[in-house]
Amino acid sequence: MHQQDLFAAITSWHATSWLYRPTALVKRDQPLMMPWLQGPEGTVLSLDTQPECWQGILHLPGRQSECENRGIELFADTLSMLGQTLNDWRDPIRAIFMGAHSDPFAGPAQAQELAVACAEIIAKQGCVVWIRTRGRIISRLRLRLAALGDKLRITVPFATSSTAKARSLEPGAPSPKARMRQVTRLRSLGLAVLPIIEPLIPGVTDGKDDLDALMRLFEEFGISQTTIGYLPLPEGSLDRLGTVLEGGELGSVAEIYRDGPRVKLPGGRIQRLIPRSWRMKHYAYLSAMASRFGIRLHICRWTNPDLEGEQSPETTPQAPKESLSERWKRHKQTTGQ
Repeated sequence: MHQQDLFAAITSWHATSWLYRPTALVKRDQPLMMPWLQGPEGTVLSLDTQPECWQGILHLPGRQSECENRGIELFADTLSMLGQTLNDWRDPIRAIFMGAHSDPFAGPAQAQELAVACAEIIAKQGCVVWIRTRGRIISRLRLRLAALGDKLRITVPFATSSTAKARSLEPGAPSPKARMRQVTRLRSLGLAVLPIIEPLIPGVTDGKDDLDALMRLFEEFGISQTTIGYLPLPEGSLDRLGTVLEGGELGSVAEIYRDGPRVKLPGGRIQRLIPRSWRMKHYAYLSAMASRFGIRLHICRWTNPDLEGEQSPETTPQAPKESLSERWKRHKQTTGQ
């Protein structure tokens, strides 16, 4: 379907949708897709259907006041360019990552229709689609996503289980419990969906009470393993972080990051991390806490490149040991006895 027809087809019911927000099409001022990760299996490209915009702590570099005033903007040329760009790309493509700089499902029907249409084109080309979202996906679109089968991976970030904190840190996103219910619904459709604990803010969302409540939420919904990571702080975004923190919190957060390394993370941005020794200590503590709830934590490698290769019982998945009865059962099956 042509892009203009796609938008026209949903206009009639969009005005009464509970997801309504003003939407405008804007010219794309950047390449359609950009390298996100490079590895031996091929390149991971990033694709954004919306201009970069404030959407909470996941996308700190956005412009908060402008975004709140202008509503949702979508790139006008995405669908018409996507198929041809995939055909013309010379290097092997491992996956396409949607949600690097804007949440494809944090918006009204037009935004979500466009995101799903992009995912369908990518999957049809034989590529895997990675989507990161905290948005409330319209129910009829979940079935279209489910039709993509093993060509789709979804991650859903949780920074807190507190609805009050989520309203401040993740504006416009569903409450943590509503988000987890959506995870369950998507999994029931056969989709590969992983709730993740990211991004944590030191001294704000990683206190014992906060994390106990978050782990209980994961336990309640049967989540047995996840990834975890602290917030990488983009250059120049400390003041923006201050708009969602209480008075004394910003100073203590800034102090923790002050001596941390500046690294180039996926996508090429320079960001400041918490000092390595601090993170190692706290990840070990958080892993021990999670184990009490039957949850295995894995450190997010994207936001902790300097911890790559760290081996410890707390952070490295261990293969389950085969019991004696299981070994005997396998022996009988293989020998026909």
